[in-house]
Amino acid sequence: DASSALQIWNAKFWQPVSASIPSTNQVVKTALSRDEQRLLVATQNGADTNSVIVHVYEAGDGHLISVLGPFEQVKGVWPDKGCMRLAVGQETSVQLWDLTTAKPLWAPIVYSNQLDLVDFSPDGKQFLAMCSSGVNFGRSQVHIAATATGRETARVLDHPWPILTCAAYSADGRLIVAACRDWKFEEREARVWDAASGQLLAPLKHKDGVEQAVFSLDGH
Repeated sequence: DASSALQIWNAKFWQPVSASIPSTNQVVKTALSRDEQRLLVATQNGADTNSVIVHVYEAGDGHLISVLGPFEQVKGVWPDKGCMRLAVGQETSVQLWDLTTAKPLWAPIVYSNQLDLVDFSPDGKQFLAMCSSGVNFGRSQVHIAATATGRETARVLDHPWPILTCAAYSADGRLIVAACRDWKFEEREARVWDAASGQLLAPLKHKDGVEQAVFSLDGH
């Protein structure tokens, strides 16, 4: 619909606080930066559900900062908390882009397992890449790398179950949690690691599948 648009609203007073931003394609993801100065909008590229275009706007007046893509055969796109960088994932690879210059930070990183999710540390200096073995029924892994270089900064985090559903940093960036899906109703586990060293801190046993795991704001 050519008349479709996006707008930021104040949730308390229910009043618009930004300009209206036209959007002619289906929106697949939006993100407001932590300082509320930038709005990221990822849309489907026409009728191709695996092709994505990313627009970054100044949140108040709707001024266009940059356009990235189209990215083809996309598994997902994940911005950092400041909407300054964007992780673009394909089947088994990830690449980070600068959302101001619309240029890649480094060449794609290719993993041995399929990429399912990327999450940035709160300070934006690191990111994790969650990779499941899927139909191979091997061990899943979470990789931790530096945002600036793409080089891994800690040991690979091993998870014994082949299909992970989520992985996330704690609010202070010190811990990482990952959980899994189970269709056999057997006891499995979520795992908590130290983000700096990759040391396993706690296995959390559960039955059935856990779709989402998050930390409390104080990390406890």
